[in-house]
Amino acid sequence: MKTALVLSGGGAKGAYEAGCIRALQEMGYEFDLVCGTSIGALNGLLVAQKDFDRMYRMWEELSIEQVMKEPLNLDFSLDSIISQKNLIPSFFRSYLNENGADIGPLVELIHSLYDPQKLRKSGVQYGLVTVTFPDLRPIEITAKELADDEVVEYALASASCFPAFPVHKIGEQGFIDGGYYDNLPISLARRMGAQQMIVIELEETITHPVFAGRPNIRLVRPSWGLGGFLDFNRDALDFRTQLGYLDAMKQFGEYKGYRYAFDRADITDDKARPFYNAVLDYEEKNSRGKLLSTKDLPLTDYLRALAKRDILSLTDYLLLGVENAMEIFEFSNVSVYDFRDVQDQLMQHFEALYREREGAYNKKLEEIAPSRYLDLLKNINSKEVVGYFYNDMVRGRQLNYTNIFIQGYLLKEYLCALYFYVQAK
Repeated sequence: MKTALVLSGGGAKGAYEAGCIRALQEMGYEFDLVCGTSIGALNGLLVAQKDFDRMYRMWEELSIEQVMKEPLNLDFSLDSIISQKNLIPSFFRSYLNENGADIGPLVELIHSLYDPQKLRKSGVQYGLVTVTFPDLRPIEITAKELADDEVVEYALASASCFPAFPVHKIGEQGFIDGGYYDNLPISLARRMGAQQMIVIELEETITHPVFAGRPNIRLVRPSWGLGGFLDFNRDALDFRTQLGYLDAMKQFGEYKGYRYAFDRADITDDKARPFYNAVLDYEEKNSRGKLLSTKDLPLTDYLRALAKRDILSLTDYLLLGVENAMEIFEFSNVSVYDFRDVQDQLMQHFEALYREREGAYNKKLEEIAPSRYLDLLKNINSKEVVGYFYNDMVRGRQLNYTNIFIQGYLLKEYLCALYFYVQAK
């Protein structure tokens, strides 16, 4: 059975693919063909050569200076731009001269990594997507159709994310990024004969929903946002690489979890049932007399969104409740945890916070009018909101939060408080 690896475009987010591929390699997966677009085409070229170590080393050592001359390391935030404002004039001079950023260093790097002899000997088929310019004609092409010296040029053409990067010329023909046609070339892999695929996305949303949930397609996508496609900051690259590794390990059952990774998470239905019942009790009580829709199930709907799944098991409720609390209490999302240890740590952190603040919570509730209570909650930090919600539960205050939940406010904080309330019983 012919197995394909399909790699998405996404610039600096391609470090995530390197992490996924390392995990797949450790688990013993091998590929008969590789298809990629943009950075996926560049990563895919090294995979097709079976040059895994060189690909890992590239991402471990890569800097913005190895991508472009006169660089700006942008995550497209205002802070990022302001912190580099002294570099902006020289960057834009280069940008205008080159009709895009001068990516000479990246071109040299990819040429140095390309080995046509290795590609031929590997036996791995290689395909990519690019687009002609200015007529915008899509090109899906394989290494088999190209001369040795053309393969690397077409890979670079696939990654020419115009207008950020210049149009790539092969002879007289211009080419731009393949993402303008298909940023995740599953269709190309199928036409090349793939019977099963491992597909790596670089966005949390699915590029091609038509291929989701298919029995022969395993999809790995980020459990957390990967940031900007031109952000080559070392910390950002390392985060993406490690996240990719953990997400792939979770997808293939080596670790458990959705947004965090657990090497031990022996959750039984009996352990999960109290938290599940607490969620169910709230939603059952607040759905009476209504036509049932997802808006009547705000807590469950929020957990589904975290898991990126429509159906949750009983144990998923507890697992996601813990992960939700981990986010609020700022646990690293690129570490591996023991589930029971995490539960103990969370209770310790919360109990310390609540002991310190309980008197302040009660005093504030005595001072503030009930009509202003929700406004108070919307304007304080998440941990404080959790404390107030928990205090309401302990005191037996029967407040209806459904309206703010439907508006998308404070769901994660309420769920966190509910988790601690159930655990403390």
